[in-house]
Amino acid sequence: RHRFYLLVLSKHACKFYEGDQFEMKKLEIEELPTGIDDVVPFELKEARQTHRRAGTAAGAASSVGASFHGHGSGLADDEEYLLQYLRGVDQTLWTEVLHKEHVPLVLASVDYEIASYKQISNYKHISEVNLTGNFEHEDRQSLYLKVREKLASYFREYSNDALKNYYDNSAKELTTSIPKEVIPAAFFAQVSDLFVEKHQHIWGCFNEQDNIVTIHEKHQVDDECLINKAIIKTIMNGDEVHMLDKEKMPADSVITAFMRYSL
Repeated sequence: RHRFYLLVLSKHACKFYEGDQFEMKKLEIEELPTGIDDVVPFELKEARQTHRRAGTAAGAASSVGASFHGHGSGLADDEEYLLQYLRGVDQTLWTEVLHKEHVPLVLASVDYEIASYKQISNYKHISEVNLTGNFEHEDRQSLYLKVREKLASYFREYSNDALKNYYDNSAKELTTSIPKEVIPAAFFAQVSDLFVEKHQHIWGCFNEQDNIVTIHEKHQVDDECLINKAIIKTIMNGDEVHMLDKEKMPADSVITAFMRYSL
Protein backbone atom coordinates (compact mmCIF):
# COMPACT_ATOMS: atom_id res chain seq x y z
CA ARG A 1 0.00 0.00 0.00
CA HIS A 2 1.03 3.64 -0.36
CA ARG A 3 2.33 3.85 3.19
CA PHE A 4 3.73 6.79 5.09
CA TYR A 5 4.81 7.64 8.61
CA LEU A 6 3.83 10.70 10.62
CA LEU A 7 5.89 12.00 13.54
CA VAL A 8 4.16 14.53 15.79
CA LEU A 9 6.77 16.41 17.81
CA SER A 10 6.68 18.96 20.59
CA LYS A 11 8.79 19.49 23.69
CA HIS A 12 6.13 17.78 25.78
CA ALA A 13 4.84 15.08 23.43
CA CYS A 14 6.02 12.68 20.74
CA LYS A 15 3.64 10.47 18.76
CA PHE A 16 4.41 8.19 15.83
CA TYR A 17 1.84 6.97 13.28
CA GLU A 18 1.75 4.66 10.28
CA GLY A 19 -0.81 5.32 7.56
CA ASP A 20 -1.88 4.71 4.00
CA GLN A 21 -4.63 6.01 1.70
CA PHE A 22 -7.30 4.34 3.84
CA GLU A 23 -6.35 4.73 7.50
CA MET A 24 -3.72 5.76 10.02
CA LYS A 25 -2.86 4.12 13.34
CA LYS A 26 -0.65 5.12 16.22
CA LEU A 27 2.39 2.92 16.78
CA GLU A 28 3.35 2.26 20.38
CA ILE A 29 7.14 2.13 20.65
CA GLU A 30 8.23 1.41 24.19
CA GLU A 31 11.58 3.25 24.14
CA LEU A 32 10.32 6.35 22.31
CA PRO A 33 10.73 9.52 24.42
CA THR A 34 7.39 11.19 25.10
CA GLY A 35 8.88 14.60 25.79
CA ILE A 36 12.11 16.43 26.47
CA ASP A 37 12.01 15.47 30.17
CA ASP A 38 12.39 11.80 29.20
CA VAL A 39 15.82 12.59 27.77
CA VAL A 40 17.02 15.54 29.85
CA PRO A 41 16.27 14.99 33.55
CA PHE A 42 14.63 17.88 35.39
CA GLU A 43 17.40 17.75 38.02
CA LEU A 44 20.06 18.47 35.38
CA LYS A 45 18.18 21.47 34.01
CA GLU A 46 17.57 22.79 37.53
CA ALA A 47 21.24 22.34 38.46
CA ARG A 48 22.38 24.29 35.40
CA GLN A 49 19.94 27.10 36.11
CA THR A 50 21.15 27.29 39.73
CA HIS A 51 24.75 27.38 38.53
CA ARG A 52 24.00 30.21 36.09
CA ARG A 53 22.14 32.21 38.74
CA ALA A 54 25.10 31.86 41.08
CA GLY A 55 27.51 32.93 38.36
CA THR A 56 25.39 35.95 37.48
CA ALA A 57 25.20 37.03 41.12
CA ALA A 58 28.97 36.79 41.50
CA GLY A 59 29.49 38.83 38.35
CA ALA A 60 27.11 41.51 39.58
CA ALA A 61 28.98 41.81 42.88
CA SER A 62 32.36 42.23 41.17
CA SER A 63 31.40 44.71 38.46
CA VAL A 64 28.53 47.18 38.34
CA GLY A 65 28.84 47.65 34.57
CA ALA A 66 29.32 44.00 33.73
CA SER A 67 27.69 42.46 30.64
CA PHE A 68 25.52 39.57 31.81
CA HIS A 69 25.29 36.45 29.68
CA GLY A 70 22.96 34.35 31.85
CA HIS A 71 20.03 34.71 29.44
CA GLY A 72 22.17 33.75 26.44
CA SER A 73 23.52 30.72 28.25
CA GLY A 74 19.97 29.70 29.06
CA LEU A 75 19.06 29.79 25.38
CA ALA A 76 22.14 27.73 24.52
CA ASP A 77 21.12 25.16 27.11
CA ASP A 78 17.58 25.02 25.71
CA GLU A 79 18.93 24.37 22.21
CA GLU A 80 21.23 21.66 23.54
CA TYR A 81 18.34 20.00 25.42
CA LEU A 82 16.15 20.11 22.31
CA LEU A 83 18.83 18.51 20.12
CA GLN A 84 19.46 15.85 22.74
CA TYR A 85 15.73 15.08 22.79
CA LEU A 86 15.42 15.00 19.00
CA ARG A 87 18.42 12.68 18.73
CA GLY A 88 16.80 10.38 21.26
CA VAL A 89 13.59 10.31 19.21
CA ASP A 90 15.42 9.77 15.93
CA GLN A 91 17.71 7.02 17.24
CA THR A 92 14.78 5.10 18.73
CA LEU A 93 12.71 5.33 15.53
CA TRP A 94 15.72 4.40 13.41
CA THR A 95 16.55 1.36 15.53
CA GLU A 96 12.99 0.11 16.02
CA VAL A 97 11.34 0.91 12.67
CA LEU A 98 12.94 3.16 10.08
CA HIS A 99 16.29 1.47 9.37
CA LYS A 100 14.53 -0.88 6.93
CA GLU A 101 12.04 1.59 5.43
CA HIS A 102 11.93 3.84 2.36
CA VAL A 103 8.48 5.42 2.65
CA PRO A 104 7.86 9.13 3.37
CA LEU A 105 8.11 10.39 6.94
CA VAL A 106 5.99 13.52 7.47
CA LEU A 107 6.91 15.79 10.38
CA ALA A 108 4.27 17.69 12.34
CA SER A 109 5.77 20.39 14.55
CA VAL A 110 6.79 24.05 14.67
CA ASP A 111 9.25 25.29 12.05
CA TYR A 112 12.45 25.30 14.09
CA GLU A 113 11.86 21.80 15.49
CA ILE A 114 11.20 20.46 11.98
CA ALA A 115 14.41 22.07 10.71
CA SER A 116 16.43 20.71 13.65
CA TYR A 117 15.04 17.20 13.27
CA LYS A 118 15.83 17.11 9.55
CA GLN A 119 19.40 18.14 10.35
CA ILE A 120 20.11 15.37 12.84
CA SER A 121 17.98 12.52 11.47
CA ASN A 122 19.40 9.24 10.18
CA TYR A 123 16.35 8.73 7.95
CA LYS A 124 16.83 9.80 4.33
CA HIS A 125 13.18 9.78 3.28
CA ILE A 126 11.74 12.66 5.30
CA SER A 127 8.97 14.21 3.21
CA GLU A 128 9.35 17.71 1.82
CA VAL A 129 5.79 18.42 2.97
CA ASN A 130 5.21 19.11 6.67
CA LEU A 131 2.36 19.88 9.02
CA THR A 132 3.49 23.15 10.56
CA GLY A 133 2.19 24.15 13.99
CA ASN A 134 1.50 22.65 17.39
CA PHE A 135 -0.33 19.31 17.01
CA GLU A 136 0.32 18.02 20.53
CA HIS A 137 -3.41 17.74 21.31
CA GLU A 138 -4.72 17.00 17.79
CA ASP A 139 -6.74 13.79 17.52
CA ARG A 140 -5.73 10.97 15.18
CA GLN A 141 -8.53 11.43 12.63
CA SER A 142 -7.94 15.15 12.30
CA LEU A 143 -4.22 14.56 11.82
CA TYR A 144 -4.94 11.87 9.23
CA LEU A 145 -7.15 14.13 7.12
CA LYS A 146 -4.49 16.85 7.16
CA VAL A 147 -1.60 14.58 6.23
CA ARG A 148 -3.58 12.74 3.55
CA GLU A 149 -4.34 16.07 1.87
CA LYS A 150 -0.66 17.01 2.03
CA LEU A 151 0.33 13.67 0.45
CA ALA A 152 -2.25 13.74 -2.35
CA SER A 153 0.44 14.08 -5.03
CA TYR A 154 2.34 11.11 -3.54
CA PHE A 155 -0.75 8.92 -3.77
CA ARG A 156 -1.44 10.10 -7.34
CA GLU A 157 2.12 9.37 -8.45
CA TYR A 158 1.94 5.88 -6.96
CA SER A 159 -1.34 5.17 -8.77
CA ASN A 160 0.00 6.59 -12.04
CA ASP A 161 2.96 4.18 -11.90
CA ALA A 162 0.55 1.28 -11.31
CA LEU A 163 -1.65 2.40 -14.22
CA LYS A 164 1.36 2.55 -16.53
CA ASN A 165 2.28 -0.97 -15.49
CA TYR A 166 -1.31 -2.08 -16.19
CA TYR A 167 -1.31 -0.60 -19.71
CA ASP A 168 2.19 -1.91 -20.49
CA ASN A 169 1.09 -5.45 -19.64
CA SER A 170 -2.49 -5.43 -20.91
CA ALA A 171 -1.57 -7.63 -23.90
CA LYS A 172 -0.10 -10.35 -21.67
CA GLU A 173 -3.37 -11.58 -20.13
CA LEU A 174 -2.32 -10.11 -16.79
CA THR A 175 -5.28 -7.75 -16.58
CA THR A 176 -8.99 -8.26 -16.11
CA SER A 177 -11.96 -5.93 -15.68
CA ILE A 178 -14.59 -8.65 -15.25
CA PRO A 179 -15.95 -8.49 -11.67
CA LYS A 180 -16.58 -12.26 -11.54
CA GLU A 181 -12.86 -12.76 -12.22
CA VAL A 182 -11.49 -9.88 -10.15
CA ILE A 183 -13.34 -10.67 -6.91
CA PRO A 184 -12.18 -14.31 -6.53
CA ALA A 185 -8.67 -13.27 -7.59
CA ALA A 186 -8.61 -10.73 -4.75
CA PHE A 187 -9.70 -13.39 -2.25
CA PHE A 188 -7.06 -15.87 -3.39
CA ALA A 189 -4.11 -13.40 -3.41
CA GLN A 190 -3.79 -13.36 -7.20
CA VAL A 191 -4.11 -9.57 -7.50
CA SER A 192 -1.05 -7.32 -7.56
CA ASP A 193 -2.90 -4.00 -8.08
CA LEU A 194 -6.63 -3.50 -7.62
CA PHE A 195 -8.23 -0.45 -9.29
CA VAL A 196 -11.58 0.64 -7.91
CA GLU A 197 -13.86 3.46 -9.02
CA LYS A 198 -14.68 5.76 -6.12
CA HIS A 199 -18.15 5.62 -4.52
CA GLN A 200 -19.26 2.52 -6.43
CA HIS A 201 -20.79 -0.76 -5.22
CA ILE A 202 -21.23 -4.27 -6.54
CA TRP A 203 -23.92 -6.05 -4.54
CA GLY A 204 -23.99 -9.80 -4.17
CA CYS A 205 -22.11 -12.59 -2.43
CA PHE A 206 -19.07 -14.76 -2.95
CA ASN A 207 -18.99 -18.40 -1.91
CA GLU A 208 -15.30 -18.82 -1.24
CA GLN A 209 -15.52 -22.58 -0.79
CA ASP A 210 -17.21 -23.17 -4.15
CA ASN A 211 -15.59 -20.16 -5.86
CA ILE A 212 -18.98 -18.86 -7.03
CA VAL A 213 -19.70 -15.13 -7.41
CA THR A 214 -23.33 -13.98 -7.42
CA ILE A 215 -23.99 -10.38 -8.46
CA HIS A 216 -27.29 -8.49 -8.22
CA GLU A 217 -28.15 -5.26 -10.00
CA LYS A 218 -29.72 -3.90 -6.81
CA HIS A 219 -29.06 -4.60 -3.17
CA GLN A 220 -30.88 -7.67 -1.85
CA VAL A 221 -31.22 -9.18 1.61
CA ASP A 222 -27.89 -10.64 2.84
CA ASP A 223 -25.94 -9.00 0.01
CA GLU A 224 -22.51 -7.54 0.67
CA CYS A 225 -20.58 -4.94 -1.28
CA LEU A 226 -18.17 -7.16 -3.16
CA ILE A 227 -15.95 -4.19 -3.97
CA ASN A 228 -15.37 -3.59 -0.27
CA LYS A 229 -14.67 -7.28 0.27
CA ALA A 230 -12.15 -7.27 -2.59
CA ILE A 231 -10.44 -4.16 -1.18
CA ILE A 232 -10.14 -5.68 2.29
CA LYS A 233 -8.78 -8.98 0.97
CA THR A 234 -6.26 -7.23 -1.28
CA ILE A 235 -4.97 -5.13 1.62
CA MET A 236 -4.81 -8.17 3.92
CA ASN A 237 -2.73 -9.94 1.28
CA GLY A 238 -0.27 -7.04 1.25
CA ASP A 239 -1.15 -5.87 -2.25
CA GLU A 240 -2.07 -2.47 -3.65
CA VAL A 241 -5.46 -0.77 -3.91
CA HIS A 242 -6.01 2.36 -6.02
CA MET A 243 -9.20 4.39 -5.56
CA LEU A 244 -9.74 6.33 -8.79
CA ASP A 245 -12.20 8.71 -10.39
CA LYS A 246 -14.20 7.20 -13.26
CA GLU A 247 -12.14 8.91 -15.96
CA LYS A 248 -8.91 7.48 -14.51
CA MET A 249 -10.08 3.86 -14.47
CA PRO A 250 -8.03 1.72 -16.89
CA ALA A 251 -11.11 -0.07 -18.27
CA ASP A 252 -14.87 0.44 -18.56
CA SER A 253 -15.58 -1.27 -15.25
CA VAL A 254 -15.91 -0.19 -11.63
CA ILE A 255 -13.30 -2.76 -10.58
CA THR A 256 -10.20 -3.85 -12.48
CA ALA A 257 -7.08 -5.77 -11.57
CA PHE A 258 -3.49 -6.27 -12.60
CA MET A 259 -2.69 -9.88 -11.77
CA ARG A 260 0.37 -11.55 -10.32
CA TYR A 261 0.02 -14.16 -13.07
CA SER A 262 -2.47 -14.82 -15.86
CA LEU A 263 -5.75 -16.49 -14.92
